[in-house]
Amino acid sequence: MGPILLALPDGSSGDQFRSLRDWLGHDSEMRGRIGLVEGEPVPGTLASGVVEALTVGAGSGGAISVLVSGIVSWLRQLARQRRHEVPAEVTLKFADGSTVTIVTAVAQAWTLAELGEQIDHLAELAAARVRAADDAAARPTASDAG
Repeated sequence: MGPILLALPDGSSGDQFRSLRDWLGHDSEMRGRIGLVEGEPVPGTLASGVVEALTVGAGSGGAISVLVSGIVSWLRQLARQRRHEVPAEVTLKFADGSTVTIVTAVAQAWTLAELGEQIDHLAELAAARVRAADDAAARPTASDAG
């Protein structure tokens, strides 16, 4: 399985990516699975590259549920604090090119009763995308047939 990329809206800061990475990394199932994806450094600066995404190795359904739950709780926690700029959404991008987007305003509006249902639903969508990518990668191609 290819990694899942986590993207924030254009203009998001490296601090927001690092905050999400640290938040997700507090869960033992996610620890060591999350990396920063950096672009090219800005010409004329000594800084390292701009953070463009997070990459997550979430190989099982359980890990995907933990990932989705962590993203939703991070968004809700930022919104409650109101001390940080809250991204409008977090998009999960899968190896097959498909995406699942968690919209902040919607995640904030969920009641506690809805929260568990929605996390399960989003996790199942994400798991289905991972399975589809795995199935596509496992299918023989015309060049494999010889």
